[in-house]
Parts: sequence; C-alpha cells; structure tokens
Amino acid sequence: MLRLFIGVDVPPLASLCRPIDRLGRMGSSVRPVRPDAMHITLRFLGETDPRHIDPICHAMDAAVREAVDAGWLSPFDLLLTHIGTFPVKPDPTPRVVFAAPADPGPLTKLSDAIDEQLDMLGLPIAERDNPFHAHATLARIKRRRTPDRRVSADLPRLIEEARRTRLGKAPLKAVKLVESRIGPHGPDYTARHVSFFQPARE
Repeated sequence: MLRLFIGVDVPPLASLCRPIDRLGRMGSSVRPVRPDAMHITLRFLGETDPRHIDPICHAMDAAVREAVDAGWLSPFDLLLTHIGTFPVKPDPTPRVVFAAPADPGPLTKLSDAIDEQLDMLGLPIAERDNPFHAHATLARIKRRRTPDRRVSADLPRLIEEARRTRLGKAPLKAVKLVESRIGPHGPDYTARHVSFFQPARE
C-alpha cells in the first residue's frame, strides 16, 4: 500500500522560510516543515493500492483538462497573505501553523473538480472528512499538558507581522499525485504523476 495525496507544490520562498526558521526557534514542541517540502493538499487519499494509481492519474488529468478547456484554469500566482493555526480558538495550544492565500477560490474549485472525478471511480480511498481549506503547513506543534511559553508569546507576534508584510506569491502550474514516506527527518515526498495547467497539444 502507498500513502498518497494530491496537491500543489509551494516553492521555498524567502518570505516563507523566514517564519519557518522562527518557528523552529520556538522550542522543542514545534516541528517546522522542510522548506523544500511545502505544499497545499487538495485531496488526501491515504493508504492506496498501487493498482489504483493509473485510474487516479486519469481522474486528475480529466479534471485539469476540463478546467483548462473551460477557461478557468491556467498557470497562476497564488498570493499568500497570512499565517493561521488549527484548531482555531478557544484551544490554547494550536496543533498546526500554516500559510494561507488571500483568495482560495481557484484551489477550492480545482479540489472540487478532482473530487468529482475521483468519486466517479468508486475506489476504496480515503474520503474527504471536512471542508477543503487551502493552506500550506509551516509547522506542527506537539500537544503538552502545559502550553509552551515561547509558543504562547512568540506565535501571536509572528501571525501579526505576517498580516502586515504579506508572504509572497507562489507560482502554480501543475497538480501532483504524491507518495509520502516517513523518513528520519520527517516525510519524504515522491511525485508519482503530474497534471499541468496547459491546454493539450494538437
């Protein structure tokens, strides 16, 4: 079985690497992501039989091709504007710190289009268990009995500064089927298929 998800790459922009570096200095409870591993998940598939990869790839291609032909999808820059956390208040200790776009609309529409194609396959893959929320994870925070004081003090400042400075533009040109393997330094990602936001050549 392969642990798979469908997503878009977020390049290691300097404007994102800086908050990741700061998160890494907030204490041992914070586990920042590797800048070269940033992405936005459009659909988590979970443990998947390798025999299902081909139909999943065809579904991705169909969703992207229809979107491109309809004129609402092409390579574009995703403007990342703020940092947020999951879960939202009143939980005193967030579990995930993420960067989010000003307009998640295009990714939400693409995620829905891919979901529609996947649903038609009827494969035994993980179902979406909550509404899609476009975000690129920057760090995960271990839950502790007593909240880490450095996180409690520094994270709100980081979030406020991000609101004032913006986080930059992420150029998006393709959606990928990605295999995730847990390694000694966190998950390692391998692209198994790529669907580009370009019209088909005749």
